Amino acid sequence: MTGGRDTILAFIDRVNAHDADGLASMLSDDHVFTDSLGRALRGDRATLRTAWQAYFCLAPDYRIDIDRIVQDGDLFVLFGRAEGTCVDAGVLRPENHWRIPAAWAAEVRGGLVSTWRVFADNTPVASILQRISPGSRR
Repeated sequence: MTGGRDTILAFIDRVNAHDADGLASMLSDDHVFTDSLGRALRGDRATLRTAWQAYFCLAPDYRIDIDRIVQDGDLFVLFGRAEGTCVDAGVLRPENHWRIPAAWAAEVRGGLVSTWRVFADNTPVASILQRISPGSRR
């Protein structure tokens, strides 16, 4: 039963490589991405690719580090950290760096990721984004 685990590890590698095309290619046709605020994004691969690209523009050094994976068949819960730096006027400023504990729930079907849900307290990220004007996040 390593196929699903291999898929999840490859997905994480694509996240950390900021490979939106690679991520999109790993998604099922009925993929659901749910952010840490509970907002679900359902769509075709092009829509989800665009969403990942936008996030990588917001935090170009975004990465996740996994400490533990719990598996039950094709369901996975991952524990670790997420970190990145929010862009301010095209610059990655040290004061805009964040690192937070996080967990993810995922499901793999047919070798593709069908769900990816984030659990994290994004208060540090929200605080940074409040300081940065919307026009400077490029």
